[in-house]
Amino acid sequence: LNQDLPEEVLSFTGEVFRPLRPGDFNTAYELFSRVFLQEWREEDLFRALSRQTILAGFNEDKITALAFWKAELFLSLIQNIIPYAPQSEEVKHTLEVLAIIAHTHLCQTLYISRELIHPATAKALGYLPGDYFPPELNTFAVTNFLRKYGLMPEEVFFKPNF
Repeated sequence: LNQDLPEEVLSFTGEVFRPLRPGDFNTAYELFSRVFLQEWREEDLFRALSRQTILAGFNEDKITALAFWKAELFLSLIQNIIPYAPQSEEVKHTLEVLAIIAHTHLCQTLYISRELIHPATAKALGYLPGDYFPPELNTFAVTNFLRKYGLMPEEVFFKPNF
C-alpha cells in the first residue's frame, strides 16, 4: 500500500472532508447541539458517532457537515478524483486507496467486482479469482456476503490478508 496517499479530500469550496476522529468530537458536539434540540452527554455523543464510520466536512478546523458513509461511497468519491477504466494505470491508485480504507475498517479480505478491474491488472496487484477459496475463508460466509451485494464468487477478485 502507498502510505503517501492523502487521508483527506479538499473540495472546490475549500472544505476538507475526512473520516471523523475521536479528537473531533468536541467540535461535533457543537454541531449536534445546534442541529438537534436535545442535550447531548459526551458519552452519548461518543456512542452515537462511534457506531458508524463518519465522513466530516471541515472549514477552518470547525465541522460543517457530518455524513454517515460506507466504503462504497468513499470509492465513488475516489473514482471522481482519480477517474479510471478497468485497464487504466489509475485503477492501481484507486485500489490502493480502497485497500487503505478497508484496512482501517479491520477488513481481512477485499473483494472487487470484475467489472472494475482487468484480470491481468488484478493478478499483478495480488488479487485472486473469487471462485478460489483458501482454507482460512469460510466458503458459505463468503458466498452469502457476495449474494447480499448481488454477486457470485466467479464475478469478483479478492485480496486476502492485505
